[in-house]
Amino acid sequence: MMRTWMQSLEAGYDLLPEKVREEVSPWISRFRKGCLLIGRCRVDLCQFRGKTRNGSELRALFIGENLTQPYLLALLYPGEPVKERTDKIFLWEIEPRAQELAGEVDLIFIEVNELYARFLSPNAFLTTRPWLVQVLDIPDYFEKVRKKDSIKRDLRKVRKYRYTYEVVTSLDQLTYFYEEMYRPYAESRYGKRVFLNDFQKMARYFKKGALLLTKRADRDHYISGRVFYPQRDTLVCFRAGLWHGDRTLARQGATAALNHFTINWAREHGYRKIEFGESRPFLTDGVFQFKKRWGAEVGEDTKVNWNHCDLKIKICRLHAGVWDFLRENPFIFISGKGLNGLVAVDDPEPISAETLRHLNETYHSPGLARLVVVSQSGFAPEALAAVNSEKNPRMIL
Repeated sequence: MMRTWMQSLEAGYDLLPEKVREEVSPWISRFRKGCLLIGRCRVDLCQFRGKTRNGSELRALFIGENLTQPYLLALLYPGEPVKERTDKIFLWEIEPRAQELAGEVDLIFIEVNELYARFLSPNAFLTTRPWLVQVLDIPDYFEKVRKKDSIKRDLRKVRKYRYTYEVVTSLDQLTYFYEEMYRPYAESRYGKRVFLNDFQKMARYFKKGALLLTKRADRDHYISGRVFYPQRDTLVCFRAGLWHGDRTLARQGATAALNHFTINWAREHGYRKIEFGESRPFLTDGVFQFKKRWGAEVGEDTKVNWNHCDLKIKICRLHAGVWDFLRENPFIFISGKGLNGLVAVDDPEPISAETLRHLNETYHSPGLARLVVVSQSGFAPEALAAVNSEKNPRMIL
């Protein structure tokens, strides 16, 4: 019931004029905190055991909202893990239970509202967010990014298949997009891990903005679509989809066309930035990589959201299974210096300066302050010298 109240409050807040929202925001924030204190006193605790992709055994403990749990389980285990423990605990029990079970598990993930996360020991965990945003600077795109070979290849596909677009504001068109594009695409891409926004929530954002739909010369239906809405000088992309969830269309330029037309439309209407929506905080995630290739800068979501969570990660034992996870899933964490990337390397030889350059080219993304590189075998002297010689190093070893 409490979550329903919060959703109703959020819906009403979204419909208010911007100046009114600024006036009532402090009061709604206090009300929100009170609701959270009442409605989220107990959270889930789940412990899993399974094999990593390299066959190493790994135990992981999840505490909290666990909305990101299905996504993380898919990163940890290629198969179905064994659930060894389940429980419901009070919020004030989170850290004591995590400490109690740390000797039995290899990794701990705690996902709680940012209001409660402040009470956890700051030095006991690495902190990230379940979702980050990636924002494109439109002038920078036209000056630099559009000239990249990878973008030129994407735009050649847009021309080859003769894509065009329409921007519409009809609720019937939104229904078509939701049922024929958004829902099937999300289900096709994420399977059991899918988290669908309901139509009513999408309609709220749509009414503040519009829907961009792409077409192709050789098809008699729309190919891809995206709901967006304005926020000051930024065009915020809410959700996107492909016709019937057919991901082969992406390889034929459907998502590139969506980006290309969104950028051009935003520029023509005076926007300076495009927020390309949410991405997972993992540097090898496909969605993250695609937005990075188009020049989007990663950052924290600063929009008002009643359900912002922190994702806390604790490494309890650094053995083969944990190295498997860290090596295959470099991720972004938050520190006093901003957003940083954590990259783990378990090569048998010390990391060379050439390998460091390759890691920097592969993983450094706009918006990251620096990369933190962890090596199982240490670093070659020339690699240490190269990093130490930099005045403002982009890497920490």
